[in-house]
Amino acid sequence: MEASAIKKIAIYSDGDTYRSGLANLPFIRALRYHFGGSEIVWLSRQPSIYGTPLLAPLLTGMLTRLEAVGDPLAMAAKNLLPQARREKFDVLIENSDGKFSSWLLSHWVTQGGVAVNVNTPPPGGNLHPHRVGRWLAAIQSLLGGATPETRLRFNFKADVLDMAARILRPGYYYVALAPGGNGATRWPLEYYVQVAIGVAANGQVPIFLLGPEEAALQPKLSAQVPTALFPLQHPYARPYEYRYDFTIALLERCHIGLASDHLASELIAAADIPLLSLFGPTDPLENAPWTKKGLVLDAKQFGGPEMHRIPPVNVLHALSQQAPIAPTG
Repeated sequence: MEASAIKKIAIYSDGDTYRSGLANLPFIRALRYHFGGSEIVWLSRQPSIYGTPLLAPLLTGMLTRLEAVGDPLAMAAKNLLPQARREKFDVLIENSDGKFSSWLLSHWVTQGGVAVNVNTPPPGGNLHPHRVGRWLAAIQSLLGGATPETRLRFNFKADVLDMAARILRPGYYYVALAPGGNGATRWPLEYYVQVAIGVAANGQVPIFLLGPEEAALQPKLSAQVPTALFPLQHPYARPYEYRYDFTIALLERCHIGLASDHLASELIAAADIPLLSLFGPTDPLENAPWTKKGLVLDAKQFGGPEMHRIPPVNVLHALSQQAPIAPTG
């Protein structure tokens, strides 16, 4: 159908974590960019993470509303409502597993509308290898094959931008280092320290991005890298309680970021700054953040999937190049 005829869009997700919720930001930003006058409704079985205090301020103006629709039985009940009370959408993009849920959801689409399951290969084609690429492929089909624009500006409140500027003042070259991670995907902390020392030796300012799980590392890291800054632990940051809009506003003031395969990499990518991603046991073709400013170093390039195989000297060299390429196409 013609893009100009699309007035109501529904997105249905079987469930999201904070990581996947952040990973999907390029998809949400592209929807709002290309369908700015449309109503965009996010549907999910349970209350969406996009309504939580961490994420809700970031989505201001992006989504029209959130709605929890329950399990398939509750979804089926909606189809029994009188026609006048049934909400219909011009486009429904969903990722439900199994044909039954997709069949139920198809009843919520207007006659002549479009229903797409992103986990179903397109006719005569293959699924995109990247999880976000599969969502964006649905938008691309609505645009007649045009590449979606994924970097719509967030609607940050003035106090968020002002406080970020007070913590990370202009005039410095900031390098954001996110030493978090889980188990086998975590790059050794001592390697981050070596990189931070190298960054400082180059006259740049290392920034350690420590979430609530890593906050206890601050005293140790501060002793090892005296010139490092910890913006999320700054007294001015306390009222924001690690909110993602505030974190991204801080990251927008940095020049490049470094992270392994975990949530912080999605925050750096959302800030639209160059990102160096470190991978080992997981596949960057599927899991690297969707960004046009990304470079990947894979431990398998250095002999195996273990993260400790990625040498700090190679990471420092990659950071100094500042010429990232997009791993996701």
